[in-house]
Amino acid sequence: MFGEDASRLRASTRRACPCPTQTARLRVGALPLRLAIPWVALWVEGCALLMPAGNTTASSPQPVTAADPEEISDTILVQGISDARDAVTRAPGSLDPALLLADYVVSAYETGAVERGVVDGPSVSQEAFTALSAADGDAERAWAGHVTRGRLHLARGEKAEGLAALEQSLKLKMTLNALEPLIAELEAEEEAKRAHRHCRDSLNAASDDAVRYAVLKACAAARRDDVTPETQLPWATKKERDFFVEQQQQAGARRTERLANPAVGQSAPAPTSKSESNSKGKSAGSGSVSIRIRNECRESVSVFFGASPRSSGTQSSLGGNSSTSRRLRVGEGMWIMDGSRPGSGATISEGSRELIVDRSCGSVQVK
Repeated sequence: MFGEDASRLRASTRRACPCPTQTARLRVGALPLRLAIPWVALWVEGCALLMPAGNTTASSPQPVTAADPEEISDTILVQGISDARDAVTRAPGSLDPALLLADYVVSAYETGAVERGVVDGPSVSQEAFTALSAADGDAERAWAGHVTRGRLHLARGEKAEGLAALEQSLKLKMTLNALEPLIAELEAEEEAKRAHRHCRDSLNAASDDAVRYAVLKACAAARRDDVTPETQLPWATKKERDFFVEQQQQAGARRTERLANPAVGQSAPAPTSKSESNSKGKSAGSGSVSIRIRNECRESVSVFFGASPRSSGTQSSLGGNSSTSRRLRVGEGMWIMDGSRPGSGATISEGSRELIVDRSCGSVQVK
């Protein structure tokens, strides 16, 4: 979703400061992982820190002694909001650009950019709300619009409106995207009974054991001060709590196995199509594609987006049984990461539409 922004930033840095040695890295930790904001490389041996293309010109190299992560994150946010506005203008009534704009605005509030005056929160919020409303005609994904609308209301401190939007999303479709922020806010507001009702309804609507475990895990995590299944899941039956404990133990065993043997769960590379073959040899970036990212694993998975795991790119995390959208350039892809070691991965072509982490939690497929 943010590959173009990251590539622009990296490209401008390399053009104006082609240092061969990267001796330090600074992670922009202020921005949430769900936005998949890239790490920003600092060239320190005689090179200056540079901002995105269009805002910089080549200058004489100067040693970098320090950099402000807040300023870097603000720069990326402002550029992201600008690009998302342009996308909304180009495709009025389309849901994906509206979701992208709203996501950036949520991050502007959560990182303090609005409070610092870097972003005009009220103005850009209204733009995001208007874009989301214009996209309400996408009935199949209306639930996603309500989730993002709810998160934006909560980021602005409008709790009643935020909770109502998240609850509306759950009425349309049970998703962890809506359930997790909803029950977290309700527990924080000491509305446990209301939270438990949503947990119960969501568990009843779960389609299989993987989703059931994901619901139980989310509801247990919302009760941060409780440490036993009985206190984390007081609304659940004993059978459901026993299932939760069993799944936790199995998840722990799978994590241990993957760390001991990174090859576990990896599958052979998918057959290469003609279009994919033609794209080989081209640099990533000959075109960009909107890709649906799905994690069918019941656990959170660390992933890397880029041309290859050894190149510069974006590290992110996918929540268990979750999905999102992202723009990637042809030739780029996604790899599962075990710490700093890349595992299974796949690259996209112009005809690609989805990148999927399968239920083994160790294999990536492209469709």
